[in-house]
Amino acid sequence: MSNLVRLFVESSLRKEDIIPLNDKQMHYVTKVMRLGLGDKLVVFNGQDGEWHAEITHIIKRLCSLKIIRFVRKSESESDISLVFSLLKRGATDLLVEKATELGVARLCPMISKRTNTFKVNVNRLKAICIEASEQCGRVTIPIIEPPETLGNILAEWPRQKGLLFLDESGSGKPILEVLKEKTSWQANSILVGPEGGFTSAERDKILENPFIRAATLGERLVRAETAAISALSIYNANVAIDNYKN
Repeated sequence: MSNLVRLFVESSLRKEDIIPLNDKQMHYVTKVMRLGLGDKLVVFNGQDGEWHAEITHIIKRLCSLKIIRFVRKSESESDISLVFSLLKRGATDLLVEKATELGVARLCPMISKRTNTFKVNVNRLKAICIEASEQCGRVTIPIIEPPETLGNILAEWPRQKGLLFLDESGSGKPILEVLKEKTSWQANSILVGPEGGFTSAERDKILENPFIRAATLGERLVRAETAAISALSIYNANVAIDNYKN
């Protein structure tokens, strides 16, 4: 992977295009990373792929880039979705950042009985996703869905998309065993509950759905954000092993 600075931009990307940077991007590029005229960097917008660009103008509060060379397509890193109960701000920020680094395609904030916050700044979460994608080498950023109640998520969930439920009661099979089961059901998504877990009624409602399988991460009771990060890491490792074998 290139060591060039990576920058997410909202503009469409084509060769020879001139892209103006906003104030925050200009500060990052010229003051933090100390790049100047003629320096190269990498830009992407989540749709048009990754491109090399060159700084062509730095005048007072104006900084512009010229798109010079196509690098790679914006192919999705995975199709995995993460359904997670909203947590306190710091825990949610950490979860979103690490989920982005681990290749999640879709983030689905959820409101359940024991959710301890009902406020979410989607623009803030998008900014976290963008920064994480810039740092880790992704060419896409996750889609962030608006918060939904657990009931609505279960009612509207696509039945063909397997949902792996991290069951804090420990009654599910080990997560890797569930992922390796050779059945028509395949995990495309992960569901993690709030601090304090789901209520008994919520758990029963979850498990009555045929598209959901329960799994456990082991005997230790871990924080919700830790559970999500651990499950995504195991999921990615399992995919990598399968791809290696094939």
